[in-house]
Amino acid sequence: MSDSLFNTPSETATRLTLCLSLLPHPATLDEITVMDFAATYMKVMGFGNSNLHGDNPYATAEYDARRKRVRRGLNRLVIIGFAITEDVGSSYSASPTCMQFANELHGEYVTAYRHAIETLATLNYDSIIERILESRYPRWGKCGFVKSRRFGTMAMPQPLICSRD
Repeated sequence: MSDSLFNTPSETATRLTLCLSLLPHPATLDEITVMDFAATYMKVMGFGNSNLHGDNPYATAEYDARRKRVRRGLNRLVIIGFAITEDVGSSYSASPTCMQFANELHGEYVTAYRHAIETLATLNYDSIIERILESRYPRWGKCGFVKSRRFGTMAMPQPLICSRD
């Protein structure tokens, strides 16, 4: 068993307290994952000048693993009363306890992550998803994506309908 906090549900849950406390509305697992992922890789996604988790040429390959960690982190937040679920767990928001906890977090990383989430929260969710898809599937250019209530947002790279700008 590792004593590392890196890439654990605890680390993710702590970061998600900041994310949930800054989102203006309840958000789905996919929306929270997108916000968290983009906030930690602002430079890769073209939203900022640096990446909170360092420069990594394979950053976008982390998305699927990140989604699993976000789900586990949200489950942990629900259990301890930091996250409120809406519609039987289809969307999440910060509880008053979460808001209080998030306000007590300080440091350079916290400040940078808060700023990233605040920046992303002003953008259209679809534009954030497009940037993630473009960075994950660069050979396809601008590709379509499908939103499904059951399966979330999925990339649909189809060379016949994608532009290759």
